[in-house]
Amino acid sequence: MKLKPEAPSKTPDIRGFSAAELLSVVEGLQQELAAKSAGIQQRDHYIQILEELLRWKRIQQFGASKTFFTKVKEELQFIPAQLKVLEYWQEKAVFEQDGEERILAATRPVHPLGKCTATTSLLSYIITSKYADGLPLYRLEHMLKRLGHEISCTSMAHWVVRLDDVFKPLINPSRAGKVPVRLLD
Repeated sequence: MKLKPEAPSKTPDIRGFSAAELLSVVEGLQQELAAKSAGIQQRDHYIQILEELLRWKRIQQFGASKTFFTKVKEELQFIPAQLKVLEYWQEKAVFEQDGEERILAATRPVHPLGKCTATTSLLSYIITSKYADGLPLYRLEHMLKRLGHEISCTSMAHWVVRLDDVFKPLINPSRAGKVPVRLLD
């Protein structure tokens, strides 16, 4: 992958700048430098991959009948959380019968809370964060806001309360009468 050389950035004329303006210029230059260093790191990664491929090609050219891979190590990688908006589309068909039109809609996936904007995975994350990790909902609200979506702690609290009815049969199966309980003597 060839990278085109960028035009050198123009040196700003700093004569007559105040201290705040100078700081602003310095911060801008630091951001440009950070962006360029990220590009250089990416380029270096590509170069390492190409060097490895060339090394394997050389091994094959010098008489190796086969090459194979063996696992040499495992690494644990952290993938930061992300929120995505999922759109669900429902197919609808129009049938004409006896001069009248009738609309038939496909069934939608069932959601435990009915018309709720949170997916089941987000609900499970909220419950786990609140009860297993002891994270208050207001902190969770700020964390989700940093990921780019504003979800109020009031909405999350309403979802948690509504999930109580969903989980009651799981929490107290003996009271629901669905699972027989054996008493030990």
